[in-house]
Amino acid sequence: MKNGITLIAGDRGMGYFVVHDDGRYCYVQSDWAFPGLAMTFGWSPCSRCQKDCRGATNGTRGCPRRTGDAHMNNAIDWLDAHCGDRITSDPGFFEPIAPSLNHDLVRAIYALAVSYYSGQWSRGYRLLCRVKRYAERHGVNLEVKTRASQQLLKRLVKRYAQLL
Repeated sequence: MKNGITLIAGDRGMGYFVVHDDGRYCYVQSDWAFPGLAMTFGWSPCSRCQKDCRGATNGTRGCPRRTGDAHMNNAIDWLDAHCGDRITSDPGFFEPIAPSLNHDLVRAIYALAVSYYSGQWSRGYRLLCRVKRYAERHGVNLEVKTRASQQLLKRLVKRYAQLL
């Protein structure tokens, strides 16, 4: 699968779309996000500045040569001129699509975390929260107990209970 992204102009100049090669897209409409988006595609806020200024800003605040507003307007002009540009690797706009885990395994990990976490700041609690979010996103009913999930839970308890 390709992992590139393309910059596309949004509606009536109000934002930009970042389109992944697999068809997913992200709409960026905040002017505070435009300098970061422009830097993703190759813009530099201080490209014409003197050596003492270069790299002194992320494009949202001023530097010795320009104000923050000037940087943001420059980023918008640059983005308008580079719509249609494509870069070959996604720097983090989209999380990779991973195959979903076996539902019985998710239930077993959740049961392990519920049974063995030791307070809100423990590893077990972090695991509990992550598994619960994963289950919600992927439609896993954590209340269902199957024979397979119970067998997996026994194996997980033997191996990992002391680590939580």
